[in-house]
Amino acid sequence: MSTAAKYATRQITDQAGRQVHFGCLPQRIISLAPSLTEIVYALGAEDLLKGVTDYCDYPPEARNKPRAGGYSTVDVDQIGKIQPDLILAGQIHLKDIVPRLEVLGYPVLVLEPSTIEGLLETIRIVGKCTGRAKAAELLAESLGRRTDFITAKIASLSPENHPSVYVLHECQTWKTFGSDTIGDTLIEMAGGYNIGRDFGRYYPYPAKEDIKLKNPDIIIAETGYGDNPREPLNIALGEPVLAEVTARRTGRVFGINSDLVSRAGPRMVDGLECLAHLIHPELFPAKPAVCCGRVYIAGVGPGLAKWVSPRVKELVAEAEILVGWEQDLKPVKSLIKNQRIFLQEPGNYLEVPKLAALEAQKNGDTVVVLKTGDPLVAPAGLDGVVNTFNGFEVEVIPGISSVQLAAAKAGISLYDAAIITYHPLPHDGGKDLRKKRRRMLDALSWGLHLIVLTGVRQLPNATARYLLDRGIAPDSRVMVIENPACPDEKITSCSLAGVSSQRFGWFSVMVVFNKPD
Repeated sequence: MSTAAKYATRQITDQAGRQVHFGCLPQRIISLAPSLTEIVYALGAEDLLKGVTDYCDYPPEARNKPRAGGYSTVDVDQIGKIQPDLILAGQIHLKDIVPRLEVLGYPVLVLEPSTIEGLLETIRIVGKCTGRAKAAELLAESLGRRTDFITAKIASLSPENHPSVYVLHECQTWKTFGSDTIGDTLIEMAGGYNIGRDFGRYYPYPAKEDIKLKNPDIIIAETGYGDNPREPLNIALGEPVLAEVTARRTGRVFGINSDLVSRAGPRMVDGLECLAHLIHPELFPAKPAVCCGRVYIAGVGPGLAKWVSPRVKELVAEAEILVGWEQDLKPVKSLIKNQRIFLQEPGNYLEVPKLAALEAQKNGDTVVVLKTGDPLVAPAGLDGVVNTFNGFEVEVIPGISSVQLAAAKAGISLYDAAIITYHPLPHDGGKDLRKKRRRMLDALSWGLHLIVLTGVRQLPNATARYLLDRGIAPDSRVMVIENPACPDEKITSCSLAGVSSQRFGWFSVMVVFNKPD
């Protein structure tokens, strides 16, 4: 591309009707709205994004971008440090913030749709600005097809088959979606009648008694934000004034993630699909995965809060449901407030996650399944949990494993070691136990060290005796770490023969060095 083309300017009409001039290929973009941040990422242009707001949290990687202030406020000093060549803003910024930024010489595009058609236009505008016009067109076409599938089915319904819907947008004030809002548009497209429009434009504050008089067929509460993400749904289910409305009597009170119906980004179509399923399950029986909720299988490290990663802390704090053994919960104890706990116990390894899945499926709750150490170290257990949450969006978040700690203390590379885990073992008559024991011998024959996560059915002394019986040298060097990274951690270094005659706890990591001293 020529230098002239790179520095040429272009003019675009934004969604406030303003003519905005900026460089043809901006290289330093700031987004002042979470929805616009999502669009930039969806187009694969995140490398151009040099600043976002404190509320830009999706995709999760957006949290790592430099901050340029809040949603309704901006940090002008920080914007000056970033030196953007284009700023993407919303309608909320138009009156005060946009003029301030333009006086400083920054080009600002105001983009905030209230309809699906407007969203597709926004995507195409951002595509042109970022050099991702083709990606924008493909995304817009995909979202358009999904929208058309729903609206075509809804078009066959008569007006009397559009149930009345009340959306609890803010649970403390009972604020709802009025006319000329994203939520109102989505409910209409999904085949419902939004009673919020009867209370006014934008975001009215109806009294609970007035909502009762409207007698909505369906109540939908926005969840997923604040210290208690499920609180709006709990309030909608428990408000005495609404006890006799049709929605409560027929059990049609649902939760939906706020981001899906309040943000004018690509997930707006996910929100439409979720609403269509909730309002007309007879037409849309399959529950969209995003409507089922999201599941994170997260490693919490070897046992202490200091080993828990910042990302896992965020997920635990924001989750509606936590699943884990008592040991898994200890490192995040200080973060547990209003989350519902599904506690695993011996004998119900997968039964408890199944119960959590059924609960989460009702209202699209976020589930965090906690795993001591790193969930990737025990793939059999990981597969079982993933299969339990079939139909959900599942993401695995790694953690620091006692395997890594043991390798560090032993001074060996994981590249030169084989990892064998004996917990948990399936009750298959010892078949898996025998298989893993053979793997230890194979690994040693290949010249690898062993890092063994022992368990109640394979303690360190039993492991040592097995290896000795199979001809492994008695003077092979061994390190056993009991209760790794915990206050009562204990490290024993001796020979393989020495380990065979001692007793160790089941929560141990055993390192068998391939060659004796």
